[in-house]
Amino acid sequence: MCYAPIKPKVAKNKAKKIKKVRPPHDYGHRTQMSAFLLCLLLGFSGAHQFYLQRYGVGITQLGLSVAVLLLFSAGLTLAAALAWLMALVLSIWLVVDIFLLIFGGIRPKSGQKLIPWD
Repeated sequence: MCYAPIKPKVAKNKAKKIKKVRPPHDYGHRTQMSAFLLCLLLGFSGAHQFYLQRYGVGITQLGLSVAVLLLFSAGLTLAAALAWLMALVLSIWLVVDIFLLIFGGIRPKSGQKLIPWD
C-alpha cells in the first residue's frame, strides 16, 4: 500500500486589513519671513497669529480691528475717541509683534522655532 503523506491542516489566516493612521496634516514648518510679512501687511487682521496657530490671540486682534472700524463708522465723537484709543493699542501691539518676529521671540503654538531668515 502506498500512503500519501498527510499534510497538516494550516489554518488560513484571514489577515485583517489594518488601516494606517495618518498623522495630522503637516504643511511644513513655519518661516520667520512669512510670519513677518503677514504681520507687516495684514497685521491688523491677526493673520500672522493665525499662521502661527495662535488662534485665541488672532481672534482677539481681529475682533479689536472690527471694533475699531465699527466705532469709527458710528459717527459719534465719544465713539471716535474710543476707536482712536483702541487703534493706538492695536498699533503698539503690532509694533511689538514686528520686533518679536524680527528677533525670533514669537513661536508657533507647537513650540517649534520658526525657520530663520535666509
